[in-house]
Amino acid sequence: MKNISLLFVLFAFLTISWQAGAAPTVTSSMTAYKYDGNWELSNLTDGNYTTLFMSNAAQQAGDYIQLDYGSITTVCGISVYFQRNTSGELWDAPTGTAKIQVSENALTWTDVATFTSNDIGSADTNNAYSCNAGGAAARYVRLYLVSAVGDPWLRVTEIEVETDCVVVERTVSVETADASKGKAYIETEGVTTVTTSGIVTATAVANEKYVFVNWTNKATGEELSVNSVYKYSLPEDIVLVANFKWDSTLSRTGWTAYADSYHSETSATDGPASWALDSNRETWWHSQYNPTETTYPHWIMFDLGQSQSFTSFNYVSRNDLTTDSGNGNITGYELYVSDNEADVKSYLESAKVAEGVFEYDGSTRIAVDHIVEIPGGAKGRYVLLKGLASANGEPFAACAEFYLYLDAYVVSVVSADETRGYVYIGEKGTTSVSAGTDGTATATITAVASEGYEFAGWYKGDELVSSEAVYTTGAITESVTYRAEFNFIPVPERTITVVSSDALKGSVRIVEPATGEMTVSSTGIVKVEAVPYGTDNEFLNWTDGSGAVVSTEPVYNYDKEGDVTLTANFVSYYTVNINTADGGSIQVSSPSGTISSGDKVLEGTELTVMLYPDRLREPVSLEINGVDVFGNYSETAGYTFSLSGATTVSAEFGMERYSLEYEYSGSGYVEVWSSDTYDSDAESEGTLELPLSPAGSKYQMFDILEYGNYIYIFPVSVGGATLQSLEINGSEYVDDENFLMYGDIEFEVSGDVVISATFSGEDLSGADERISDGGAVKVYAVEGGINIEGAEGMVSIYSAGGVLIQTAGTGYVSLQPGLYIVNAAGESHKVIVK
Repeated sequence: MKNISLLFVLFAFLTISWQAGAAPTVTSSMTAYKYDGNWELSNLTDGNYTTLFMSNAAQQAGDYIQLDYGSITTVCGISVYFQRNTSGELWDAPTGTAKIQVSENALTWTDVATFTSNDIGSADTNNAYSCNAGGAAARYVRLYLVSAVGDPWLRVTEIEVETDCVVVERTVSVETADASKGKAYIETEGVTTVTTSGIVTATAVANEKYVFVNWTNKATGEELSVNSVYKYSLPEDIVLVANFKWDSTLSRTGWTAYADSYHSETSATDGPASWALDSNRETWWHSQYNPTETTYPHWIMFDLGQSQSFTSFNYVSRNDLTTDSGNGNITGYELYVSDNEADVKSYLESAKVAEGVFEYDGSTRIAVDHIVEIPGGAKGRYVLLKGLASANGEPFAACAEFYLYLDAYVVSVVSADETRGYVYIGEKGTTSVSAGTDGTATATITAVASEGYEFAGWYKGDELVSSEAVYTTGAITESVTYRAEFNFIPVPERTITVVSSDALKGSVRIVEPATGEMTVSSTGIVKVEAVPYGTDNEFLNWTDGSGAVVSTEPVYNYDKEGDVTLTANFVSYYTVNINTADGGSIQVSSPSGTISSGDKVLEGTELTVMLYPDRLREPVSLEINGVDVFGNYSETAGYTFSLSGATTVSAEFGMERYSLEYEYSGSGYVEVWSSDTYDSDAESEGTLELPLSPAGSKYQMFDILEYGNYIYIFPVSVGGATLQSLEINGSEYVDDENFLMYGDIEFEVSGDVVISATFSGEDLSGADERISDGGAVKVYAVEGGINIEGAEGMVSIYSAGGVLIQTAGTGYVSLQPGLYIVNAAGESHKVIVK
């Protein structure tokens, strides 16, 4: 009921004598809150809308407040008043559905009205819900909670009941919208009109194969109730119309149900999948949650026993809640239908007929229907509901009941072989239509044969129903599929030969006529078959002598005229392995996407390899089946090749590399080594010899350094000269604390290294004598060149820019004036020629 001021409207139509009478006795299933005020039941009949009763606990379904008037009286208007907070919001009003009921004996109750908090009036009505009992004879009146949601308690400020009232009689009649579908009566079957002041009970009963829909007001068409038993208490004359419809619910006899998991068969409510078919909305299939929880996605599957058509389905959730009390209420869903169980269990996309989200508003704790229409309908033996998420975010799924409906018959047509002819219903392109369920509809179906074929008949199963290509069916009383058969028109005899493109990849044969040969002469259809070998080979297509593709199906019916050689073309798939590499990653891709290691890829596919080094790393090699192709690799385009066999892709990543340069002036030079003689144990024991000496390998000018390595820089003074400046990449180190202590600089490589040293004194005109593994080597400048003494083998002479000038042995070498670096026996010497 939505008219919150109904009581006042009724007064305008009734002649009423308001009798206060004896005050009723008020009782309740709930106790009053007692801790900080007066919240007793007596406040409900004190005539004061500011006092109230407040329960001492959360509302529960079945709670009530009852008024006992001591003896049977006539009851008309009933008003229950609630409270609002300072923000204007209802405060602890009924959270679910509530009823106003009357009774003569407190055992059998008559519903006067059903309402929710949405029907409670504004503050102008003192937050009243009002209804009328229509002069019912009753001793007891009560507020009854049908359902409750959440934790709110109950607050009621006043209950007013109009008793000993006089009600004007009115005439109430009932009728059916279609007498063939059901009947309607008042109190007793056969009675369709009464004149009374009391509540009128109207009953609607559906005939076989029909169901009740609703009661409507004949004069206005307004829907009054969806309950087949309706109690009318309003004062106006009225004609009530009972409406019925075809019962579209499919029988669940013979159905079985399965699920991905279930909780227990001993629980009172949470059980196996079969509980979704037990016609009990207070039990349900529930996914497993003990001893372990299974998580989404969940599924429940129904085996209908045979293929059936339907146009909608109904998922009945355990309630309408989104809190912990609503565990298992599915939101996101997908529905799969097929005659093949594997299709629905594998979530085959072609088997999906519906998807969406079930909605909840938290209004009731009782089971709720979620009916979903399926455009065009569906047909199959196996129906699987896949749950994707829950209303309260928990990992559980539940289903109280599951129904399928056929709201209309579905008529479909199919061609037994679409290459031989096509079919339609009514207009070309339509192969399925809905038909009414009243048994009067018909359909006109048409078959059109392809060139070289002729229509052979319409079949329903194995039954021939018509030999006419255009056929109008009889009255449709069930969902049905008609199949058109076509026959081949023989052609002049011709010769057909079959061959394989590669006998190592697949074989061919002539299936019909079965001669066992690779060549046959025939006037009819010749069926040929191609069979690939193993899992690495695949049939591609059939081509004729001109190379034109005639079919992509491995089994092909050749129905053309003329001699022909049919070639079955096979292709191979090769495994691509990608070896993981430290310091970076390898990506292999084809035009269709990224290839993972172990994937099988069609021969001839163009593959592109891209190398992605980690930070401060760089690719140094790329091999395809052990062949180094790094020289053809591009950082922007990668390396592309055509797949011709099983392939392994490998790559290596090295550290980033940087160059070493150094220069010096005055009486001294610089040496760079890979280590020094530092020993932490010796230092702690006080035996470390200082300054440190070079160790490891000596670096030459323009040597390559790897990122993260350490180099050790030793400035060397000649003839008592002093070091005046030592810069590394522009930073001064001459006063560095560690350098002053140890005599060298430990430097971590993070880029190119440029060293510059300045010593006192004149620039060296030669180099001091050094001892190397090759023996003593002395290099010194003379006018117009240098002399080399003591060199074993050849020495290399570089310009200051690192360009090799020439190689020479012991003796005089003529050079232009300038700075040169001479590399002899592993030693580098700086020489200035004047």
